[in-house]
Amino acid sequence: MIYLSVVEEAPERAVEFTRQLCDRLEERLKLLRNERYSNIVLELTKTVKLAEQALDASTSELQNTEKKIGPDLVELRVMTDSGTGSGTLSGTLNDVAGELRQAKAIQVEVEAR
Repeated sequence: MIYLSVVEEAPERAVEFTRQLCDRLEERLKLLRNERYSNIVLELTKTVKLAEQALDASTSELQNTEKKIGPDLVELRVMTDSGTGSGTLSGTLNDVAGELRQAKAIQVEVEAR
């Protein structure tokens, strides 16, 4: 808050002088606020641009990783999304392991005769 005191012989002149001074102060404060806000906007714009660049870099890195994984990417996603950790490849591996156990059991049985 700003307090003004004007000493003038004519009260009307003192009021007019005070009014003009207040008007100029308001204009200057408005300019200062606008300058400050424009600086904030510039800073936020830079921050957004940096965040977009970081997002682009991360997206590119993710795409490269997905390309390296290749066709197994779908299986990996199924495994992680299902929550059980088992997808079709995992199921096939379990089936083959079961068949292998059965074949070994039959082999042991045949060799024992």
